[in-house]
Amino acid sequence: MAEALNAPTETANAHAESFLRDACATLDRLRAMRPAFQRPSAGKRIRTAFDLADECLGISVEKEALLLRQALADRQNLAAATSAALLRLAGLEMGYRRTRGYPAVAQSGDWLQNEQFVARNSDLKKWAESALYMSAAPANWTGRIAQALFGLAAGAAMAFAVAAAILANRWFPAESIPWAILIVISYILKDRIKEWLRGGFLRILPKMISDRMRDLIDPKTGRWVGRTREWVEFPAPSAVPAWASPLAAGEFNALRREIPPDDVARYQKDIRIQAARLRRAHSRMNSITEILRLSLDAWRERMDDPCERLRFVEEGRVCEEIANRVYPIGLALRFSEKRQGGRHLIRRGTLFVTRDRIARIVIEPTPEGGIAGGGAAR
Repeated sequence: MAEALNAPTETANAHAESFLRDACATLDRLRAMRPAFQRPSAGKRIRTAFDLADECLGISVEKEALLLRQALADRQNLAAATSAALLRLAGLEMGYRRTRGYPAVAQSGDWLQNEQFVARNSDLKKWAESALYMSAAPANWTGRIAQALFGLAAGAAMAFAVAAAILANRWFPAESIPWAILIVISYILKDRIKEWLRGGFLRILPKMISDRMRDLIDPKTGRWVGRTREWVEFPAPSAVPAWASPLAAGEFNALRREIPPDDVARYQKDIRIQAARLRRAHSRMNSITEILRLSLDAWRERMDDPCERLRFVEEGRVCEEIANRVYPIGLALRFSEKRQGGRHLIRRGTLFVTRDRIARIVIEPTPEGGIAGGGAAR
């Protein structure tokens, strides 16, 4: 759709007509297979899956047709005949779903029906994408390692206390004052040794073991096909590497240097996939998509009102405007291959968010040398 929006009128109409042809051909080929799926031998679950796919695809075509028609009409890039064809396609799809008895049909003035339509559309999307997701099961051995290390710390401290008790009995008479002093000191040091060791293990543990580890399970075969490990830390701004630091210069950075630095969060995820095992079960698979979701709820609660009324003088008169109050969140992403000589890709951008929404996303051009080889970096 982006190509059609930015194209000249003739090219935009060609994109719209191509969409019409492809959408109609796809729907016709899918629905031509209905008799085969409706045979009693196919089973109820297969028949239900076909109806869900038919309903889901019809909704997608209707939605995209209306969006394309509106977007091109706003830019006066759409011929009347093409506009009418897109509108007719959307109307036919709605009528088809109503004829088939599918529940996902919107209706003017019926708020309950429209609410159910949104919920149904969301459920259909989840159903359609469910086949694309691998299951993630927590890996329990990381917790066992942590408990083993803490037990080791307690054991080392207890060993010190036992050794001190043996030496006290050997050097001093039992229940004498020197014996009692040594026993008390040994127990004080035992507790301190235990805490020192626990603190040391806690400092090195994140480097050895991830904050969260999950096993990836192929839902088709139920077999283990990979593992993900995730780390989160909050380093000091001075520890941010050069490739992740702001590149802009000028007054903005001069001001930023005079105010307290922003908080920095570093998130790292390591993904290891058994590609050969996946290919044997999914011969048509050509890529895997990783979806990363960031929850901004805790930050949004502390944000000010999303809009501010501005008053200013322009050409001798007072003007008023409503301006967004945005908070920029800088993002620096580095994708690396772990194998020897693997490539890495650096992408940078900024999220401008308000308390209500994401106002815009600005992606910086890939810097020179943003894609490189010669070893992976964490």
